[in-house]
Amino acid sequence: MKISMGKAIRILRQAKSLNTTELSKNCDISVPYLSLIERDARQPSLDVLGRIAKGLDVPIDVFISIGANVSLDKSSERANCSELIGDAVQELAEMETRLDALLSGSKNSAKSTRSNRKKAGGGGSGRPK
Repeated sequence: MKISMGKAIRILRQAKSLNTTELSKNCDISVPYLSLIERDARQPSLDVLGRIAKGLDVPIDVFISIGANVSLDKSSERANCSELIGDAVQELAEMETRLDALLSGSKNSAKSTRSNRKKAGGGGSGRPK
């Protein structure tokens, strides 16, 4: 599963326990612009991407490899670090997708259970009227 650069930024921001206001201050960009980037409604310039990487304390290579879907030179320690971070972000994105599916399934299941109770006449408080 290929993840978007915006999603990777959001996952890393949340992993660092930063809110959008904190990260945008660290990067000298506006909160609405950061939000647009995280939702993939805007693609940041290389300069902004560098500031985001610095604000998240990760190598910019992480975002470049995610965005361009390229493999980095495995010989350098920095490339290995970037690859590990990229792999971790990928894993978190997949876990988030599975969690969303589970939660939406349980919401649908809960709605179905309530609906079935109402049809059976058991949707009330249990007290006679």
